[in-house]
Amino acid sequence: MNEQERLEEVKEAIAHQLGLTDSWVDGTYLYHLTRSKSAFSVGTMTLNDFTEIDEELLDDIFEAVKPFLIHQAEEKIQLEERVKELELDRDDWKEEAMKRSRRWEQSEEEHRETNELLISTVKQNQRYKQAIEAGIGIAKGNVLACPACSDIEIILNKALQGDTNA
Repeated sequence: MNEQERLEEVKEAIAHQLGLTDSWVDGTYLYHLTRSKSAFSVGTMTLNDFTEIDEELLDDIFEAVKPFLIHQAEEKIQLEERVKELELDRDDWKEEAMKRSRRWEQSEEEHRETNELLISTVKQNQRYKQAIEAGIGIAKGNVLACPACSDIEIILNKALQGDTNA
């Protein structure tokens, strides 16, 4: 329903309440007092001081109400537009939150993988250390039988101490 149709609907509702439509119950009439109400207390009021409500009065009432209705409709449109803007903002924030959540999950997964790799490397280094220590022990025990074992012992000790020139 467009604005003009809505205004016509409001005007029809006012006309109905004033008894100006065919759907109004017959036998009830509304009149407009054309004089000051003080004429009642003086006793000079007559039937000629009343006019039956007509389309002209309906138009006057409607024209008085129409700016408020138009303003209300304009405010409604502005509010609907603002709601749409806020919904778009909400959707943008929601999307950004989802992206950050996914990045967080990826970061957590990478952290777990790095931690697992680190644990694996530590365990491997422990095995290397044990192997080097065993090799040193074997080399010490075989110095007489193996003249190169002394050199192997020195190299393994350097490797165990972290000497990169070993």
